[in-house]
Amino acid sequence: MTTKAGTDSKMSPSLQHFFFSLCLITSILTKLVTSQSQTQLVGCETLGCSSTGCTLGNATNAFLGATSFNANLPTSASSSANQVELTWTVGALAQSPPQTSGSSSSTKDTLFTKNFYLGYSPTLNLASDSTGGCALFFEGIARSIPLNGSEYGSMTCQSALGAQCVSDLLTQAERLVNSNSDTVCADLQSQMQPSPPSSCLGVAMVTWGSVVAKDLAQPQPIPQTSCHPSVAGAGYDVALIETQTVRSEDVSSDLAPFFYSLTPVLSLFYSDTQTNSAKAYLSCLKVIDAAAGSVSTTTQTSGALALTMGRVSTIHISSLTLAAMLVGVLGWP
Repeated sequence: MTTKAGTDSKMSPSLQHFFFSLCLITSILTKLVTSQSQTQLVGCETLGCSSTGCTLGNATNAFLGATSFNANLPTSASSSANQVELTWTVGALAQSPPQTSGSSSSTKDTLFTKNFYLGYSPTLNLASDSTGGCALFFEGIARSIPLNGSEYGSMTCQSALGAQCVSDLLTQAERLVNSNSDTVCADLQSQMQPSPPSSCLGVAMVTWGSVVAKDLAQPQPIPQTSCHPSVAGAGYDVALIETQTVRSEDVSSDLAPFFYSLTPVLSLFYSDTQTNSAKAYLSCLKVIDAAAGSVSTTTQTSGALALTMGRVSTIHISSLTLAAMLVGVLGWP
């Protein structure tokens, strides 16, 4: 005779199916989040910038944000193993026009710049005849991505775009690669820019806006003068891949969102000799300003406007200008 307690301890088939489905869904979502995740973004306080910033080549970046990812490359591209660690670093700086005799300076002439650097091991041969690589910079959407209180700190692609959007974007890129084409990177840009996956429409709306494609097959290392911007350390080479510039008169009150915005960067590698070999990785880059996190929003926003060749200086702004800047910080285009 079955006791009541024994009957209650048995789980009905429908309930078992429910819990099994729940575990399966949780496992899939976890895989989506972790399979293409980037490491934590870090800034100058971790990368060892000097008091004037981080000098790379001819540019002194006032702020930095760096992350890394593990990429599976075609065998011929690596002297040791298929999986290699690559890094991305973004730097931000401002440059005033040089003063000449009789000329008057104006803040509207200030040039604001973001530089994107690829970090890689010197033993890595990305110029292999059978290996191709591309980077797509989703610049048009950067200032529209909500940062949800992380304007000055770290943020991941999953938290900014959503895990499903990230997964679908990577799948789309890998599917579109035609390794027989001589214009793989340009083809990717032209096909992906107007067609965000449906899971990304909450962020990208109708299109991604401007997407810039760069070839990664032959990166040229630049001097690392005052710091080593790659999170992999001083042993890594860094190459300048992409530069964004705006003038202060073009962005008006939108300076803070330009400096602290999050730019998705899609890295993709493929083999010319193997079909369906493309592997894509998504990194979301923004500068980290640890000092700004401990001060008021007014001071933070003013700081973005006061970037100079060195570090941030103090300025006074009107309440009307501040209000306009705060609108920009909250994500208005």
